[in-house]
Amino acid sequence: MMKPAISLMVSCAFMFLVLSYIQQDVEAANKKRCHINQMYTGECGKDGNKACLGDFKNKKFKYDLCQCTDAFRYSPELPPQRLCNCSRPC
Repeated sequence: MMKPAISLMVSCAFMFLVLSYIQQDVEAANKKRCHINQMYTGECGKDGNKACLGDFKNKKFKYDLCQCTDAFRYSPELPPQRLCNCSRPC
């Protein structure tokens, strides 16, 4: 009767250790990148991510990953805006 209970406790402890290790790896990967968000005039278009990288070329740090998102326009009279979310190794 004790063998199944001990096996269950050992397997639960093992799963806890594995899940904790995976969580630490994910947290460490997120900490290794620095992020910046910046608004620019214009739309993302087909190559929005490349356009964002181009906008960040003249900055102090070199950003290597960008995601472009078209911002909501409250009025058609306003120029289109895009949000560039970029990151770089810290």
